[in-house]
Amino acid sequence: MKKILNIVGVVAVLLVLFCNGNSEAITIGFNPPTQDVSVGGWALVDLFISGLGDYTTPSLSAYDLDVIFDPGKLSLISVSLGDKLNLGIFGSISSITSEIGSVNLLEISLESSTDLNNSQPGSFILATLTFDTLASGISPLDLSINELADEGGNSISALIQNGNVSVSVSAIPEPSTFLLLGAGLAGVGLMRRRFRK
Repeated sequence: MKKILNIVGVVAVLLVLFCNGNSEAITIGFNPPTQDVSVGGWALVDLFISGLGDYTTPSLSAYDLDVIFDPGKLSLISVSLGDKLNLGIFGSISSITSEIGSVNLLEISLESSTDLNNSQPGSFILATLTFDTLASGISPLDLSINELADEGGNSISALIQNGNVSVSVSAIPEPSTFLLLGAGLAGVGLMRRRFRK
């Protein structure tokens, strides 16, 4: 009898967890999670959140995040914040603070909880980061959550999905390629001389 009650209890807890509103875990991560870029190229990375209510509670009203990267491989060029916390009614307060190897992103919405719940999808882009690639190798993109708050200002937790950028050296043409190119140009020059006569 005790065993049956334990099983019923476990099933009840699982039903409450899976049926209680939004069963998807809130996640913050990078898209794409990994990418390959040549030295001197740009790496564009979206920082996203998912698992929120889809135009319902919970929605996001504030975040304070740190993105950490290898400054020997990447240099931050720019950060563009998304528009889901600033709906244009009351706006938001934001701050972007960059240091060597890290950037802090902070945004606090001044919009009402009703407007946030009615306007935010279940997943959206918080920011787009653009990096210049400096040297070959792999730079991790590590995320640290200082604070996340729902539409009521209550602290919420999220799973983190870190990423990385793999920087490679572009292939240098072999000498035979230069010889073929030179021969082709010489041939074009001879043909041009011939038609001039």
